[in-house]
Amino acid sequence: MATPAIPIPSPAIGNTATAGSARVAYNPTPPVKPVAKKSVSCLSLFGGILAVLATAALLGAALLH
Repeated sequence: MATPAIPIPSPAIGNTATAGSARVAYNPTPPVKPVAKKSVSCLSLFGGILAVLATAALLGAALLH
């Protein structure tokens, strides 16, 4: 005894909603993180002032002699 063939209904022409093969996934782009501003830290500012003062002291001592 053979199994009867069951016809598979095809979707209407131009009707892709019932086809199921053309699914579009909603994939939004992630939000852009704001770039952090580079700021001068207190330690580097203190080191810069110390370097300027040391240079001024050396130049002052060299000019006095």
